[in-house]
Amino acid sequence: MKEVKKMDSTITGVKFITMDIVFYGNSLNYDWGGGTNYQELKKVTKWDGRQYVLVSRYALRYSILHWANKLFPSEWKLAGQDVLIAPEEGVARLKSKDEVNNEKRYKSYKDFLEEVFRQYPEFDLFGFMVAKEKRSEKGEQALTRVSPVKISHAISLTPTNLDAHTMANLDMVRRAGGKGSNPVTIEEKPDFYVYNITIDVKRIGKYLKSEHGDEDIGDIEIDENTAKKRIIQLIETVLNLKRDIKGRREDLSPWLVILGIYKDGKYETFVL
Repeated sequence: MKEVKKMDSTITGVKFITMDIVFYGNSLNYDWGGGTNYQELKKVTKWDGRQYVLVSRYALRYSILHWANKLFPSEWKLAGQDVLIAPEEGVARLKSKDEVNNEKRYKSYKDFLEEVFRQYPEFDLFGFMVAKEKRSEKGEQALTRVSPVKISHAISLTPTNLDAHTMANLDMVRRAGGKGSNPVTIEEKPDFYVYNITIDVKRIGKYLKSEHGDEDIGDIEIDENTAKKRIIQLIETVLNLKRDIKGRREDLSPWLVILGIYKDGKYETFVL
């Protein structure tokens, strides 16, 4: 971590940081398919016609966010019902302008968004969308923030052979006086996985009118030191990343990182 903290002076003037990461892990992201008694890993078919195991960028983002909360609990707070809402027929999202105004906790929607950006790095780094329930007479569109931190899917370096094992808790069933069991088959894939993270440095800590187009909101900016600290803490989290899944903790810390720091608008990725 000491080496990462030295980046504080380096970040000034940088436009992009890109990290190609290789880690070793096992069975990190399960799919919906296969039924309750067969737990199937997410997969993707590549150019060679063979299937490789996939860890989705959403699973990686979840692990990064929650592990950062463990490493930096006072600075990486997880948003709750104070700023989020989950409509019965919708998805969880930030509260809309009308919902915030009805609560009367903030003078304006801009005050609400400024508080969100100060308190919760997830919306600054990973973006958001506040969908309009109904389009207004002015034709207002959804309020969005394109994520300044791009995370690719992680793909296994070797194809899957659909290895799996079957398990059943016979011991507990017998001790409970029951008969039979309810076996479950779980796919396994211990392997090296590779993915990419690209950070648009100049957008961290800024949500400008040129991005969202709302005159009433205008420009929202947090102080530069906080923005730099978030980037450093994000990288520290990735270098020490863990993922809790199905009663076990997998270590996703990199075995190999190819790091690029770019001060112009062009950057390269060497992800396999």
